[in-house]
Order: sequence, then structure tokens, then C-alpha cells
Amino acid sequence: RLPDGSDLSGAYVASRLAREVSESWFTQLIASGSGARPDPAQLQDQLARALQDEMTYPDVPQSIVKGRLQRILPTTLAGVAFASTGEELQIEAMWAGDSRCYALTVDKGLQVLTIDDTPETDALALIRNDQPMSNLVCADRPFAINRLGYRLAQPAMLVTATDGCFGYVRTPAHFEYLILKTLMDSPGPQEWADQLIEAVAAIASDDCSFSLAGVGFGDFVTMREMLRPRFTFLTDNHWAPFQRAQSNEEIEALRIGSWESYRNTYHELALQDAQR
Repeated sequence: RLPDGSDLSGAYVASRLAREVSESWFTQLIASGSGARPDPAQLQDQLARALQDEMTYPDVPQSIVKGRLQRILPTTLAGVAFASTGEELQIEAMWAGDSRCYALTVDKGLQVLTIDDTPETDALALIRNDQPMSNLVCADRPFAINRLGYRLAQPAMLVTATDGCFGYVRTPAHFEYLILKTLMDSPGPQEWADQLIEAVAAIASDDCSFSLAGVGFGDFVTMREMLRPRFTFLTDNHWAPFQRAQSNEEIEALRIGSWESYRNTYHELALQDAQR
């Protein structure tokens, strides 16, 4: 509760506190110049201590939190640490909960780098039915920051997003279409950010947070033009057919067909790494 009497939800406070702690941790990591592989256990410890400190604030209503599925100061997390070697990207994807990290490349399109902390991990199934999380950042229970490491050829766009960004599209391919459609329609990065926020807000029924970083493209215009063929492919194969659909049955058949042709590439990196 703020001094003016207004109330903030625990998730609101936790998400912003987690962002501050994560930003500080990343900044210290970069400033150290050690080049060491990021240790998510350190971030996990800093997040836990910060949230537990916040939980002791006098106006946190402890009594309202009861039951196995409820948490005090809950939030999800998705972060990417990356380093460029010129031709290759070394990537560490870190997450807790159902927020995701992605890589988007000219050849492969959007590929997920994380595996949701949910019983179901199929991306289309998760669009259809929200799932309870087995792990998320919170103040009152242990949690883990997961990590998967990758090496990718440059250039690549790195994306982190909460489920409000990708959970309300018809198919996983449509989230990539949304990213690239707004990119194609934008003369510069600020306009792209504005259009992307507007596009996500128009379909979401939840809070949305995301970040994007293009690495190895050279400049914004070059990135846009290098990704234009991928956008054309998505438009022709995963977007335009839905615009011609006449019934819910036809739309559902298109969703299944889109996912069947998209899923192997989409899941390729995270599933391969998880199986090692």
C-alpha cells in the first residue's frame, strides 16, 4: 500500500523489483569484465533476498496468501546473456515460469530457447489452455533460475517476452508474424517499438513485457531487409490462409496445419539442448 492509500498487487511489485535486481546483476556482470559464464544461482540468490526483504514491509497483507498454488510477491523471469565473437553468438538463456527467450534468424525464423515450467510444453497447446507453473520467482518458497546455453551464427534477433505477448495469438507462427509485420512497417527502432506495443496490446488480455536486441545486422534498415523474405514466407503460409477462412472449423484446421509445419524448427534448439 502506497502512502496515498492506493494498493499495488504483489505481482506488480515483484515484477518491477525483479527487473531492478536483474538489471543490477547484469550490469555488475558486464562491468566485471571477467568473461565468465553467467551463474544463474547468483541471480536467484539476489532475487530471493530482495523479495524476502520486501515481504517484511509492514503493509504487505500476508494473511490473504493461502493455498498451495498461491505465492507471495510472484513473478516470472526471462533473460538472455549474450556475447558476440564476430560471426557467432554465445547465448545463455535464463528463465523461471512461463516467460520465454527466443532467437529469430533469417533462415530459421523464431526459435524458442526456453522450456516453460509447466506440465505441458507444446506451444499451441499452451495457447489453447493456460497451465499452472511448477516454478516461478516468489518471496515465500524456493525457486530456481533455469539455464540453457547456445551457440548461434550471426546475425540474430534475441527476444524475451512474458506470456501476455505470445499467449493470445492463434498460432506460435503468428507471434513471429506480429514481430516482423511491425518491423516491416517501421522506418526506425522507436516506431517499431511503438507499433509492437500497440499490436500486442490489441490482442492481449494480460500484462505484457518484452525486449528485443538485433545482433550482427549492422543497422536497422539492413535488419529489416534481411528479414523481409522470412516475413513474406510467414504471410503466404501462416497468415493469409487465416484471412480467407470462413468458419471456426476451417480456422482450427489451419491452426493444426500451421503448427505441424512450424513446430519442429520452433522447438529445435531448446529440445536438442535439453536432451544432451
